[in-house]
Amino acid sequence: MLLRANYFMVPTSIAIRSSYSHHSQNAGYKQILKYTRPLAIFGLDESSNEVPKPYRNKYMWLFEWDALQIQKRQQAQLLHILYAEEYYRFAWRWFKCPIVATFHQPPDLLEVEISAGNSMGKVAGFTHSINKKRFEKLAATIVTTAEQKEVLKKVINPDKIHVIPLGVDIATISNHYENTSGQPLNHQIITVGNWKRDWDFYFDYVKHCQTHKPNYSFVLINRKFTDVQLNTIKSLHNINYITNADDATLYKYLKESWVQFLPFSGAAGNNSLNEGLALGCPVVTNVTPQFLTNTDAYIKNSALNFEGITNAMEYYFEMNLAQRLEIATIARNAVMVLDWKTTAEKTIEIYKSII
Repeated sequence: MLLRANYFMVPTSIAIRSSYSHHSQNAGYKQILKYTRPLAIFGLDESSNEVPKPYRNKYMWLFEWDALQIQKRQQAQLLHILYAEEYYRFAWRWFKCPIVATFHQPPDLLEVEISAGNSMGKVAGFTHSINKKRFEKLAATIVTTAEQKEVLKKVINPDKIHVIPLGVDIATISNHYENTSGQPLNHQIITVGNWKRDWDFYFDYVKHCQTHKPNYSFVLINRKFTDVQLNTIKSLHNINYITNADDATLYKYLKESWVQFLPFSGAAGNNSLNEGLALGCPVVTNVTPQFLTNTDAYIKNSALNFEGITNAMEYYFEMNLAQRLEIATIARNAVMVLDWKTTAEKTIEIYKSII
């Protein structure tokens, strides 16, 4: 549990969140908490050496009980569950204040959440079965895409569902962009992150390029591979694999790569995509974010097949350096609206509307 001070004009809240270990220190939805300033924060924290209370790793809804004990003493105006798929089960029975829930998972997993509730395992499925009314009891919900909203409309009043895209730390990344030397390296392709990536296709494509596009060089930053995947990486000679990179190193690779390749098996918001664009790195992917405008310039969408992905890559590789730097400027300008502070301000407005 992390206690926070109360500030005037921001509704008092208690937050439940997971603090995942992203490659960038300033990534992840928890960044809004710097601005919403909850009285207390609960949930699993991958970056902490603190051992959670017993059973919290398995029975994540117990964090709702922990939050309730603070609510009884502090009387916060609302509860915000930032990763509702993981935690939200019993709070609707226990809390008398309004509850805000943010859902992050792609539409297919959200379908599982509202129908069976077992995407987090059998225990989650059981707690879902005895709390099916919990969705209609929410005061407000937040998602990052309209596709997610379409799923949640089946169990939540659409008027209560707000679409707010995932944010990015514009200030920190802009500072790195301005102060990092070097320029994009033609044919260097970077991939960052792990969640919902289609690694089977990725490795097949890298292997395909060894023979058919030997001038392509791949940079891969990820710390969560299996032994089988690590053995696959060792067999490829056109890939630079990096397990851990500090922010300066991560941003340097993103700025110096000609393009970022993100093959998804499913996606809603994505931190790596946002950060890459903020550093001027265009993206080749099979999932195009709908919340950005004029994406044809800096995001090329293709089904996951070798020909389509290669054609998308070549769109950028055929540019000269001046053209590529122009794309960098367009990409950076596009994500300026996604600053975490702006995301938090929209969230606070939702708070104010329900208390």
